[in-house]
Amino acid sequence: MTPPNVSSRFGKHVEHHIISLMLQEGLDVYLPVMDNNGVDMVVKRPDGKFVEVQIKARSKGSKCPAFFPDIRHNGPKSHFWFVFYIAQFDTMIVLSSREFLLHSNDAKQGRKDWSRQIRFDGRIEGQPCIQSKYRKYIVNDFSRLLKED
Repeated sequence: MTPPNVSSRFGKHVEHHIISLMLQEGLDVYLPVMDNNGVDMVVKRPDGKFVEVQIKARSKGSKCPAFFPDIRHNGPKSHFWFVFYIAQFDTMIVLSSREFLLHSNDAKQGRKDWSRQIRFDGRIEGQPCIQSKYRKYIVNDFSRLLKED
C-alpha cells in the first residue's frame, strides 16, 4: 500500500525542481499563495507579459506512468502552459493550452466539469516510449513559454 501523500509529495518535489530549472535559466517565477485555478506558477516574459503554468508529474512507480487523468481545464486560454514531467522517461513535455485541448480527451464523458486526460506513452517493438506525435513537445528548456502564445 502506498503511504498517504506520496504522490502529492512527488508532485511538489517536481514543481520545485522545475522552478529551480527556470530560475537557472534566468526566468522570473512567481508562486501563488493558493492553487485554486490550476496555476502552479506565473512566469514573467522579457516582453513584460505573464504566462500561467501548471505542472503535472508522474513517478516511475505509478501504475500508468505517462497517463495524466482528471486535469481540470476549461480553455483554451492564451498565455497558459502545461509542463508534464514523466519520470519513467526523465522527460518534460510542454504544451500550450490549445495543444493540450487538441491532444487530450474528455475524462468525464460529457459531464461539464472540464476534466480532461492525456496519455503520452506508447510502445515500439514492445518497449515503452513517448508516442511519436508528442516528441516535438519534448523540451530541455522553457523557451516556448517565453516566445510563443
